[in-house]
Amino acid sequence: MATRGSPTAALFATLCRRWWSLTTLLVGFLCCHLALEGSAATVKHTLEVGYFRVDPDGTGPTWVQGIGDSVPGPEIRVRQGDRLQVTVVNRCATEKVSIHWHGFEMRAAQEYDGAMQITQCGIEPGHYLIYDFVVDETPGTYVYHEHAHLEHVAARGLFGPLVVEQPAGAAGLWEYNGEATLLFSDYWRKSPHELERIKQAMLVRPVSTSAQGNNVGLLPFHNLLINGKGAFNV
Repeated sequence: MATRGSPTAALFATLCRRWWSLTTLLVGFLCCHLALEGSAATVKHTLEVGYFRVDPDGTGPTWVQGIGDSVPGPEIRVRQGDRLQVTVVNRCATEKVSIHWHGFEMRAAQEYDGAMQITQCGIEPGHYLIYDFVVDETPGTYVYHEHAHLEHVAARGLFGPLVVEQPAGAAGLWEYNGEATLLFSDYWRKSPHELERIKQAMLVRPVSTSAQGNNVGLLPFHNLLINGKGAFNV
């Protein structure tokens, strides 16, 4: 039998203290987790993808692939821990589409990452897909865009802002008086197929290499848009 002051009694007391500390830590973690779950919401959006004409920089109307006759698409805003459900409807006549959540790690939701032929099949014309996942991402500003045809990301309009806010009730990281979202995108009047033919015919300037060893300058620059608007030769 262990007596007070014996090594066995001291070891037993130490184990009890550590067990109590671990139990307290686990209870605190579960309370925080349940509190976040209780404050989480389900945020729903519907994105209808189709073709329409726009003239964002005054160089004349051109056909783009986008969402709801708007370039860029609507802003999606969620809180960290919210469940996001986005129904993507493909109104295009022939092309498949998919949506990628750029910057999201998509832990435990890889099937909704949106990389066509890698994590999902494309959404067929006339069909829809519901992207359904919990936003377990660091608060900040991201972007969603098509991942079926890379050239449509900038040239044809299928993209939009994606903002993740802190969980409800969390202490603010910064103090500020207002908030505005600025989305920068490059833009070409020529179709992606025209640009590809120009590149393959070697009618563009020679390819240059960046300091990181990446090829740059494959396509002639046309214009830059801010929130879908720009000016050309002014």
